[in-house]
Amino acid sequence: MQPKMVIIDPSPDLLEALAHLIRGRGWGVRTASSLAKASALIDAFEPHVVLAGVERPMEIGVSFAQRVRQLHDGHVLLMAMSASPPPDVRAQDAGVFDLICHKPVMEGGVDAIERKAAERFPSLLSEPT
Repeated sequence: MQPKMVIIDPSPDLLEALAHLIRGRGWGVRTASSLAKASALIDAFEPHVVLAGVERPMEIGVSFAQRVRQLHDGHVLLMAMSASPPPDVRAQDAGVFDLICHKPVMEGGVDAIERKAAERFPSLLSEPT
């Protein structure tokens, strides 16, 4: 089974670069430039990971993540990208996000995303034998 990810961010350059990087690792990727566009996409595509760019006000991203978690709990990992150092780790501590990455997400950030996905979905990223 191919792992699937939805990436949400208002920056078209970031969406394109990150989608290219993650597709190169074998993921199916869909992108959305807003949280409003992402909701229907998540329902239709049924991703394993949702990676959302969240900035101040962080509450908007947290509210969106809580709605996704309510609808898809256990079936999706919610991860946030934030350019504001340090990211609001209280949202991660409260269980809203499974991981918070610093923006822009590079190879190391994608490694962390894949490790977290492998923890939740052990057979998803395993190498065929």
